[in-house]
Amino acid sequence: MTLLSTVDSDKATDIKPTDDLEQLIGSGVSVDAIVPYYNESPASLLVTLRGLSSQSFGLNQVILVDDGSSAPPDLHAILPVVKLKAVQLRLQPNGGISAARNFGAHHSTAKYLLFVNAEIELSPNWVGNAVHFLELNPIAGLACGQVQSSRNGLLTEWRRNYLDLRPDTWIDQTHELEWAVGHAFLMAKAQFEAIGGWDEQFRRAYEDIDFCKRVHANGKKIFQVQGAVSICHARFSLRQLAAKQVRNRRWNLDPRYMGDPALRPLEISPAIKDFNFHSKKRFEASRKAKRWDLVLVETGVFATGYYLLIASSLKRHVALKGNAPISLWLADIPTRFRRKLGRLVQKLRSRRKAEDASKS
Repeated sequence: MTLLSTVDSDKATDIKPTDDLEQLIGSGVSVDAIVPYYNESPASLLVTLRGLSSQSFGLNQVILVDDGSSAPPDLHAILPVVKLKAVQLRLQPNGGISAARNFGAHHSTAKYLLFVNAEIELSPNWVGNAVHFLELNPIAGLACGQVQSSRNGLLTEWRRNYLDLRPDTWIDQTHELEWAVGHAFLMAKAQFEAIGGWDEQFRRAYEDIDFCKRVHANGKKIFQVQGAVSICHARFSLRQLAAKQVRNRRWNLDPRYMGDPALRPLEISPAIKDFNFHSKKRFEASRKAKRWDLVLVETGVFATGYYLLIASSLKRHVALKGNAPISLWLADIPTRFRRKLGRLVQKLRSRRKAEDASKS
């Protein structure tokens, strides 16, 4: 198999192939894979486990962490198929992805920790290339790889163009990164413990950025490694894309978790203005490119985003103010949008009256 040889630890960019991983990194190097999941389907987990079972560098074990799923998947039919040594753990209640990862890491005895999300499939040499790179480059505190999508539809293209603005991760090559996307990455357990693990306050977003900041603060660098390619099999919906757009602007759509330090409590007026501003920029970009198909997708994301913002704002209003009049919530909505909403409500009422009259 083709692996990566040593490079200058200050540059870590020029790589050469070698065929003897065991000779270079010696014996006693072990890797535990940690896979957190919440209400995932068995098919999603099977994709990830098959990728792990196909690794040319064998894993010590796979630690599956159920983060308090309300509908836990049945893994009894999956694990015999992939033939992996697996440990199943369960967090109760749901603690968020950071807590699930920490829980898995706590039960690991390996030298290296491999964090992998469900629906991510690693290429066969992913672990070998990443371990080899970290072993030979002491300045590297974390190794990740290029993430590709198995989907080629319009929603995937829209997300790549407007949400995943990381051109430094689009090419399979070794280079330094400011931060790594949390889909899949490898680090020494000693390094993980030195930075204090994952911050469990980050339940919904930005946990990977916070984590990487602390890797840098500990004097280490982050690298994407050539040959450590993974495939994301996730399906995207308009709802997911709209929610990600809102969270990327650091607004919290879930009133149950108001304390997440990465997200601001939702304020409907500034959130709608923010949402409008960035949606308009994307509309213009797609229009100038004459990508009317992407304009159509943006229209769907825009409408879905408005629905999510209004629904979440109402939930937050009820959570904070109980039975307070809905007029207090309406007062927070921009005047122009409030008028449109009022006209829509009036139209629906008139239509209902007309239907009732026709029935009578």
